[in-house]
Amino acid sequence: MSTSPEDTNTTNGTSPEEGAAPSPTENDTPAPEEAFVSGTSARSSSPVGGVFSAETFGVAGMLFLVPVLVSDRLPELLAWFGLNSTRPVSGEFPYIQAEVTVLGVMSALAVILGSVSLFKGTASTRLWARWVAAATVLVGIVFALLTVVAFIGLRVSW
Repeated sequence: MSTSPEDTNTTNGTSPEEGAAPSPTENDTPAPEEAFVSGTSARSSSPVGGVFSAETFGVAGMLFLVPVLVSDRLPELLAWFGLNSTRPVSGEFPYIQAEVTVLGVMSALAVILGSVSLFKGTASTRLWARWVAAATVLVGIVFALLTVVAFIGLRVSW
């Protein structure tokens, strides 16, 4: 059997294209709206990724949020100063204030980077990047609000 394009005749005298479904081409990719309604993929064949892609911003936001999540100091500081109004020792106040500020800034940066990732996302953005960016934004907002409550409690108790 020959695979050359010139050999289009089969043994019964018909061409292989007769009766066969047309093969999809790159131009047959549906629009995102049509793809959503029909349940097919709207991904283009163009490569995605790069240094300033949605995936990069999503992962960078997650990396800014990981130290805040792993640190056990934010719940502790929130309980001490945000809920109990405990007064810090006078020499520790600047250090505790700096710690709460750093945690808040890292949470805010994570929210900003996750938001940039969501805004830069297109139909060809990988789904995991959208999930990471959305989770980073939601969890980052929660932790940013917790740092604001801890900071206000710290300032009020001082």
